[in-house]
Amino acid sequence: MEKKASIILSCLCAAAASLSCAPSGDTVRIGTYNLRVTVDKGDNAWSSRKYRLVESVRDNGFDIFGVQEASLDTQAELPALLDSAGMEYGCWFFSPYSQDGRGGKAQGIFYRRDRFRLSGKHFFWLSETPDSSTVNDTGANGRFRRGGCCATVEDLRHPGRRFFFMVSHGPLNPAPNSRSAEIYNEMERRYNTGGLPSVFVGDLNAPPSARASSVLRETWTDSYMCLPDGSKSGPEGTFNGFRMPFPDSTRRIDYVYFKGPGIRPVEYVCNGSLYDGCYASDHFPVYVEMEIK
Repeated sequence: MEKKASIILSCLCAAAASLSCAPSGDTVRIGTYNLRVTVDKGDNAWSSRKYRLVESVRDNGFDIFGVQEASLDTQAELPALLDSAGMEYGCWFFSPYSQDGRGGKAQGIFYRRDRFRLSGKHFFWLSETPDSSTVNDTGANGRFRRGGCCATVEDLRHPGRRFFFMVSHGPLNPAPNSRSAEIYNEMERRYNTGGLPSVFVGDLNAPPSARASSVLRETWTDSYMCLPDGSKSGPEGTFNGFRMPFPDSTRRIDYVYFKGPGIRPVEYVCNGSLYDGCYASDHFPVYVEMEIK
């Protein structure tokens, strides 16, 4: 039944999008980007890669985007590098590895300072005790602390227009990953009390066939699945692992979900660009051109 409902919803959304592939007014370019922790050597060392990331962010032209795997080096250097390149982003980071949310391996939100203001910022952990830092992603793939962060976003171009924005880096181990969707849904209900249009982005470490993805689609709409082929561009898979060329079997694990009144996607892009013959990260950036009323 869930699968049938998901297909019907996707078809309806695609039909609506096909009526007008072009935006009818101001849109918001909403993205997700796993920046990759700063542990690599050679061509993929942070000392070289950070400049490729700056060019990648410029090329994608995000209005607001969620990030994952922001190391302390990244948090200290990337915002200033973007500013120096003329891109005025505000940013807020959350590390699930400390109770106060400060530290490495962070998630975060970058947003255009001239267009948006954040309020009601919160963070949580993917466990039965979402207010406490715990090792909640355990199994054969390692031991990690996983969580998410969220905020209410006010569009300064349109006084009174607001939406809810949530970011996460999902569990790598299958069992905690399969339980994560219910926690995401619970946190969205907890913090989006006004029922605002809602966007959820992240590297969720779950392909579309995973249980977590299926549960999320019961409540949210997957922008990629919603749009017709003519409104999508770039690779389907989002994880490249620094492999060139990346294999056709690479997985789609980075998402832009949405829900609520007055919000619809217009275009989906997964950007597989190279910079000086190298990728900027081991994930491709993804963005969706979104109408929010």
